[in-house]
Amino acid sequence: MSSLEKSNPLWAATHNERSDPDYVRGNVVPAVNQMAIATDLPQEIAQYKPQLQLMSQLYDDYQREVAKHNSPLARDESARQKLASTYSKRGDEMFKGTPVESLWNTMKVYE
Repeated sequence: MSSLEKSNPLWAATHNERSDPDYVRGNVVPAVNQMAIATDLPQEIAQYKPQLQLMSQLYDDYQREVAKHNSPLARDESARQKLASTYSKRGDEMFKGTPVESLWNTMKVYE
């Protein structure tokens, strides 16, 4: 346990929670999807809507591919690892250095 985790257990709990794919799937992804389709976003957020739509689509495509390799008959760990790596690299190429980079860094938590 790091000194930051010892001195701030609430931060540590929040950080660990956000590193959980279930947290991303259940909280972050729905928020990004809502912003990607919303018609009444504040201008400060609306300007990033194209990037949010790309992020949402990238995640959906990744999840669809993971599902193909996750069935009991087709369980293939090396294929899943390759998918995760490709997902991460594609997103990094799309969002690195943009105003939505930190959101992307949260979204690229994978199974």
